[in-house]
Amino acid sequence: MLVVSASAGGSAVEADTVMSNDEIARADPARARSPFLTTRQAAHYLGLTPRHLERLRRLGGGPLFRRHGRYVFYHLDDLIAWSRRSLSEKIGD
Repeated sequence: MLVVSASAGGSAVEADTVMSNDEIARADPARARSPFLTTRQAAHYLGLTPRHLERLRRLGGGPLFRRHGRYVFYHLDDLIAWSRRSLSEKIGD
């Protein structure tokens, strides 16, 4: 068994969750196939810098995102939809 511990404010906390090796073995492939991307992964997918994607998130106008605690995730379908909405036939004057 693997004991997963959390960190609060930089200090170690006693183990919250205990996962068996079997649970970890089942979770790893599922996570590898996850349609959720981090800001860095989403920016790479869209050909943007992570900083630009963060700016779009803060100011609005960027792809939909989800917050899971302090983490931000983008669903691949939302990135594709946002990219399609951003299509243009020519560059404006």
